[in-house]
Amino acid sequence: MEGNLLDKVQVTPSIWVNGSSASLDTPTAPYSRIVVVAPAQVSETTSTEVSALPFDSSPHIWSRLWAEGAPGSASVAVGSISGKRSAPVVVSAPVPARSLADEATAALTFDDGPDPTWTPVVLDILKEKGVKATFFVLGGRAQAYPDLIRRAAADGHSIQNHSWNHPPAFGLLPFEVVFDEMNGTSAEIETITGKRPTFFRPPGGGLSADVEAASGQLGMKLAMWNVDPQDWAGNTAEGIYARVTQGLGGGDMILLHDGGGDRGQTTAALPGIIDDLRNKGFTFVTL
Repeated sequence: MEGNLLDKVQVTPSIWVNGSSASLDTPTAPYSRIVVVAPAQVSETTSTEVSALPFDSSPHIWSRLWAEGAPGSASVAVGSISGKRSAPVVVSAPVPARSLADEATAALTFDDGPDPTWTPVVLDILKEKGVKATFFVLGGRAQAYPDLIRRAAADGHSIQNHSWNHPPAFGLLPFEVVFDEMNGTSAEIETITGKRPTFFRPPGGGLSADVEAASGQLGMKLAMWNVDPQDWAGNTAEGIYARVTQGLGGGDMILLHDGGGDRGQTTAALPGIIDDLRNKGFTFVTL
């Protein structure tokens, strides 16, 4: 720590007037010889303050996977008497977010559930294969089938937000409607699982400034995709399998559905998709 004025550190000096011991109140005559002797060293205790160091975050909109960063920390010593602060000392360096676009990782994501017929089939396959997935659920269906949400969460899957009732032309809706769709679903998921979603997938991929603003206010990032086998369009299991396995590039967000219609072809393709990705060295992650 740096030195300070004597009165600042509450130190009484030795004072001599004309060779005799004196105090700050001792009267002096003109031309008196005054000597003030301060102690050679004054020590004070210090406390430590720790502050977070900022880090580079991932983007607000994901079309591929990212590894999120983490803040670092720095410590500062503060003098108990002087209040002086030392230069910051880095305790841990911040870790910036990084894209996984060049890494063999993939996220299986399922939209529009939960569905009493198809969600259990998907969950059974994932359990048999030992894979964790991400379910973008509708708030209204989560409210109707909370046990399926609880089961998925208990199995270790990620439960995220896909609006309350999947309104069409989502990107054209006003902010208030968008916000209510997101917020109501997040509240329902939190009621069921005890955990609030951190990602929102807009129905139909409908993006707008209002969608971005509402998700930002609710602390959610936007999850899109880069692999879409269009299983919702009536493609065969073979077609779904081929579209997924031939569309991989790294850090893949694979869009599948466990609700919104007959998902028999999706569930038929799913075991082969998982096996093929594993054979190619891919690791499955959740959002």
